[in-house]
Amino acid sequence: MNREEFLHLLQPTRIPTLAGLEPYAARLDQRRALHLLRRTTFGATLEAARRLTGLTAPEAVGLLLDNAAQASIPEPPAWADEGFLNPERKPVAERPQAYDAIFKAVYKQNYLLKEWWQGQMRQDTLSLREKMTLFWHGHFATKFAINSIQPAQLMYRQNLLFRRMHQGSFGALTGAVTLDGAMLIFLNGQENSRQAPNENYSRELLELYTTGIGHYTEGDVREGARLLTGWRTNFYRDENPALGVFRTFFQPPQHDPGEKTYLGVRFPPTTDTSDEAVRQNQISGMVEVILAQRGEAVARFLAEKLYRFFVYANPAAPEETLLNGLAGTFRKSGFQLRPVLEQLLTSAHFFDEANQGVQLKTPADYVVGLSQHFNVAADWKRWVMDTMGQELFNPPDVSGWPGYRKWFTTRSFPFAVQQGGGFVWNQKDEDLLAWAKQIPDYTDATRFVEGLGHLLLARPLDSYRTERYRKILLAGAPDYEWPALLRDAGTVTPRIKLLLITLVKAPDFHLC
Repeated sequence: MNREEFLHLLQPTRIPTLAGLEPYAARLDQRRALHLLRRTTFGATLEAARRLTGLTAPEAVGLLLDNAAQASIPEPPAWADEGFLNPERKPVAERPQAYDAIFKAVYKQNYLLKEWWQGQMRQDTLSLREKMTLFWHGHFATKFAINSIQPAQLMYRQNLLFRRMHQGSFGALTGAVTLDGAMLIFLNGQENSRQAPNENYSRELLELYTTGIGHYTEGDVREGARLLTGWRTNFYRDENPALGVFRTFFQPPQHDPGEKTYLGVRFPPTTDTSDEAVRQNQISGMVEVILAQRGEAVARFLAEKLYRFFVYANPAAPEETLLNGLAGTFRKSGFQLRPVLEQLLTSAHFFDEANQGVQLKTPADYVVGLSQHFNVAADWKRWVMDTMGQELFNPPDVSGWPGYRKWFTTRSFPFAVQQGGGFVWNQKDEDLLAWAKQIPDYTDATRFVEGLGHLLLARPLDSYRTERYRKILLAGAPDYEWPALLRDAGTVTPRIKLLLITLVKAPDFHLC
């Protein structure tokens, strides 16, 4: 089988859909509840599906959004407020060793932070908070690197920023990210001064975060860099004790106070160089100009990204009518995110048969989804996700993860199957049997197989596959012996494990 044939098997061509953005009319059955959960959380559970079954689409989506907005801030890692001592304040001979110690700490803490976030993903079973947090992490992509100091404490704070503002004002979120400490370090805002304006963030703000390519000039990039001069972040606790650590602050001498023209709008010379004034007039003003002067492009750009993330990631252009409708809602709401999410996730288009079971699972969907059902060690989950190509807090570049078929190749798919099988095989017999008994009518072998397929596969089992899986489960025993087999964990769990490993090998297990 060549690569093209393999990928076609893994993700069959989506049939055309005629459904639009009109609300899905029927109440959700369990299948559609599971579909909604697979797209908005990391691994659908039967308990969560039962909560949504029987609700209307607006009621179900409203519940997921409200839960996300009202959830308490998670307990931070133990080292979240630990700062470093500036090696430059030490004698010259001691500096290399001091820097080496910081790099080792940064490296370890960022790895621990990945495991911490995986834990948040696993716990978030009835809201889309963590899914949207990942969306923004991929959109405003920031990363740590082994050869530079990007403290996990700053990455953690950025993660909280996305979690807190995930469904609110896009303008406010963009302004907050602009002065976020991790972003200042990653795109060289720390080095942006009136003497040498750095254009990195100014360019990406337009190209990757708001308008997309083609809606700005090189002059806009240069003027934007001037607007952004003078902002710094502090991660050395002995650098500015009065300020505190991991705080963004403004240095007036490093700011360019001159007149600027950005996207055709004049910014007068800066006369008040206080932190609050520059934050409001230059930073917030810059974002307001982008939304006012390029609002149509921003709305279209974000609508398409949200569509690809939640509905279908095929690089071919989605339906223009749908995107225009979502973009129009975004603009009319004053660039509020919740109305767009509500319109998209409650639409007949989202629940259309053509859009169920066609999205490739991301490594996060796959790994965290499996850990919703099975006990998996945190370091094992982290390693598998990293190897599959989605290392949290370390996307490949400033544009985030490319996604789509990049998630599964002829190399990564066998690895995912092997590791998923390992997750299953390492379960304790009593734990696995207790989990299996949550399946409705689990004492009936055929109904048990159908229930597993319903829960774990995004597409319904046909009669041929149901019979094939039933035979694997029974291993030659007659149906009537299944209830008796369930009374002996040591006998029945190897059969359940073998069936689950067979399911993990199925191409549609890797779809959602």
